[in-house]
Amino acid sequence: MTLVASACTGADAGAPSSPPTTTSSSADFVARMDTLMASVNRAQDSNAVVTVPARPTVVQRTTGVQTMIIRDEDAGTWPAGTYRLVVRCAGEGVLVAHFSLGDRSVIRQLHDCAGTTSTDALELVLDRAAPKSVVVLVPAGKSMAAVGYQIHKIG
Repeated sequence: MTLVASACTGADAGAPSSPPTTTSSSADFVARMDTLMASVNRAQDSNAVVTVPARPTVVQRTTGVQTMIIRDEDAGTWPAGTYRLVVRCAGEGVLVAHFSLGDRSVIRQLHDCAGTTSTDALELVLDRAAPKSVVVLVPAGKSMAAVGYQIHKIG
């Protein structure tokens, strides 16, 4: 299955934000994000239908830290069944997840990200095959985390 990945920003994308207090320099920021992403990637399950490695919820720009919305789409067909989106997060903050298969979707706020990897999940049931999947992960507030996810067919 091939996923088309993109990252986009909110309406205030051009407005610089102050860096989180947990970073003192660009090198510290990069090192922290690398550590968080490695933590999330170690927790992945090899039996997933789709695995997307961790990405940061913020990136360092010359103007400051910029929040990144994660949005992935797939045009493939999904057979009938029950699917679970498992989101893994390490760092700080809150995420809102939107998981869609065909015309079925679920949206909700996930558990807070933790310094070590935390996991939350959303489920969808398809009673017939569906085209297209969409996963959107939106950081809320001052989130600074690494986020990866998997989709499992559980029934």
